[in-house]
Order: sequence, then C-alpha cells, then structure tokens
Amino acid sequence: MVYFLHPKTQAEGEGKRMKLSQDEHKALLLPISETQPQGRYLKADSSLYRPLRNLFNIAQSSLRKLLQQTEAEDRALHQQMMLSDQAALADALFPVLRYTARDLSLTGWFINSQILLDPTLKALELCLSWFLQQITAHWESLPPQHCDDAGAGERKLQELALFLGSGTESCLFYSAVLLLPVTDDMAYYHYLQQQRGAQTTDFPPLTPDARAAARQRIDVLSACLAHLQPLVPFFAALNSTTDVFPGFFIHLLTDYRQAVMTVCGLPLSEKQAEESPPQPHTEPATVAEKARPVQAAVHPGIPDLQTLSQRNHYNRDVALHQLRDISLYFRRSEPHSPLSYLLEKSIRWGQMSLSELWQEILLEDNSSLLDRIFSLTGLNEIQMATLPELGNEPGSAGDKAMDKNPDSPADARNTALRW
Repeated sequence: MVYFLHPKTQAEGEGKRMKLSQDEHKALLLPISETQPQGRYLKADSSLYRPLRNLFNIAQSSLRKLLQQTEAEDRALHQQMMLSDQAALADALFPVLRYTARDLSLTGWFINSQILLDPTLKALELCLSWFLQQITAHWESLPPQHCDDAGAGERKLQELALFLGSGTESCLFYSAVLLLPVTDDMAYYHYLQQQRGAQTTDFPPLTPDARAAARQRIDVLSACLAHLQPLVPFFAALNSTTDVFPGFFIHLLTDYRQAVMTVCGLPLSEKQAEESPPQPHTEPATVAEKARPVQAAVHPGIPDLQTLSQRNHYNRDVALHQLRDISLYFRRSEPHSPLSYLLEKSIRWGQMSLSELWQEILLEDNSSLLDRIFSLTGLNEIQMATLPELGNEPGSAGDKAMDKNPDSPADARNTALRW
C-alpha cells in the first residue's frame, strides 16, 4: 500500500536541501567549462560515481520501506527517513550536476527526488525545463561526448531508457507520483484505488484556498507536460535501436492531472486544452511490443485468460532468458557483486529435477567450508548454463538481443528490475 506525503510532514522532513530554486535552475543552464560544457563522463571514475549510486540505492530502499508500512506510527517514521534520504541524495547530486557532470542517470535521480521533496511540483517544472534544454540543445555534448566515443549516443539512450521506463509502472517516477496529493486529504494512489474498485465517491466542495491550490497544481502540471512533449519527436528522429519513449512519463502526469481536475471540478484553461490534446494510452508499435509484459500489470484487475493461455506454453523459457539478461547486466555493471553468479545458479537449479537439486545441495564431499560456499553460490562457475531456445512466438521477440550484445547495459524490457 502507498502513502502520500502530507505538505506539513514534507516540510519538516526536507532537511538540508530546499527544493530547486530559480537561481539554482539558472545555474544548471550555465556551462561547466569551456572545453566540456556539460562536464565529463562520471561513470568512468567509480570513486565519484559509486558513492552517488549508493545514496540513490539508500533513498530508493527507504521509499520502498515506506510503501510497505500499514501502521500510521510506522508510516510517519519511515516517511521522515525517506525524506531525509532523498534530501541527502539531492544535496549530493546538485553540486555534481552544477560543477562536474550533467550525467543522465544523475539527472533522473535528481528529478525523482524533487517530486518527493516538493509536492507542489514547482521544482519538477524547473527540472523538466532544464532537462528539455539539455536533451534538445546539448545532446552531443552530454557525457559521454560523441567525439570521444562512437557508441556514446546509444549509451546515453540506454541510460534514459532506465528511468523513463518501458511502461508506466517501470518508470522511475511512478511511485513518487502516486504519493502526490490530489487534495489535502487524498493521495493519488487512494484516488486510483477508488477508481479501480468502481467506488462512487461524492467529493466535498473545496474551500477557496484549496481551489486556488488545485488550479495552481493543474497549471504546473500543464507546464511540466509542455516540457516533455517535444522529447517524443526528438527521440523518434534519432532512429536508434534503443527505444526511449517519454510517453510513459507523459501518461503518468496526464492521468494525475486528470485526477486533480476530476476531484476538484476544475477544467483546463482554453490555452491548456489547445496545447495539451488528450493523450491516448497507446504507444508506437515497436515500444508496445517490447513493453507488453510490463503493461499487463499497469491496471490490475481481471486477467486476460485467453492471452495467458496462449503464452503459458513458453513463458517459463522466456523468464529464464530474462534472468540471463539481468545476470549479464549485473556482471557488466557490478563485477564485484555476487548477484550475477547467484542468478546463474538460479538458472541452473531451475532446469534441474527436484531429485537432482537436492543431490547437489546435500551432497557430502571432502571440500572445505569455503569451497562449499563458493560451489553453492556459483562463484566458482565461469561457464553459463545452456538455456532452451526460444521460437518466434509472440512475446519472445527480442529475447536473443542480449546474446548478440552481451555487454549491453540496458534492455527496455527489464527496466523495472534495475531500480
């Protein structure tokens, strides 16, 4: 279950970093240096990148813990912890983005933190204004620079795909938006629960102050969407093998804006209605095909039994191949981590019969305890297990892509699993 951040609690937990200001926004628009206006490639220096990645992981972990709480007292405690961790992350990210590197992954993390630290979304609007200019005006100079690396463009698209997502729920910003208030006493997640449960609710009339706040929220959301819309044709024009589709984030904010309008009884202004035509919940065919497993869970309800029955005869093999994709990702991005080896062990065990599995686990031998640990965790196994071949059934397209390029750090189908 998800819980939203009440403005008062948010202000108390904001800690060191206040939300992005106009002056800070202007500072981010300035070049970092004459020779590298958008900075250097931060991931090439693990001593700088890894501490920031750790802060992001801590912030995401505290967010997940908050979402799991059911008791009010526990929610309050975890909410303060989450806000403190998000503030620490934002504090660490801003000077790096200002003076060292306009790294795309860091940009996504910073945008997410600003949604959580500023529920008015004014900071988000400033972030997206800057993000739009970075992408459309400085694409080639964003690290890694194209002049230094022939594959720089693809690598940047892969980083963008990680936080823009392959579906609404795999978008990095999904949980943060669910926590936002529709009104002072209703979170967006609660509104969605009512809609999906087909509950009819009479929303109480708003006070003048609440009505003015709702109008301001709608206006800010419209400005955010105006910054995101130009990114759709920009990425489409790149004609890349990596799909980057901002439409999932656009749909997320559009639906949230519609919820505010519905509950508060406020329409778009005439200008906003002209600039923001209704967003259909469809996407380009290439993206839709790759995102289909994720999209099936966006609106939980009655499952499509016919679709499930058609996929049931091969979905286990597809799942094993997806585990291999994840294993390869961790082996490349975190070679020090045991995750890749543990996943490979899971793949091997997943193809054993129960008797074979117990024989391997319980087999007594004369090896030392350390050897036994290495054997059971797969750390001494270099060769990868052979996976069953996948045919050309619907839903399996692209499953061999990682075999062709095992060093690829991003695969649009597994975005949600990488956060």
